[in-house]
Amino acid sequence: MKKFIYSNKGYVLPFLLAILVLYSSFLSFYLVQYSYKLRIYNNLEKYYIQEIKNVLVK
Repeated sequence: MKKFIYSNKGYVLPFLLAILVLYSSFLSFYLVQYSYKLRIYNNLEKYYIQEIKNVLVK
């Protein structure tokens, strides 16, 4: 039985790990940007509804 010091199969895991890290960082960046966008839209909607109510009251 031969013992291999170097194996090509062992180097697939770091490559896949790098792809996973890139994918997860891209996904987290996208989710943070999307949550900021939703927060901005929600605040704008509240502001405009309040302004419309103020205009209608006057």
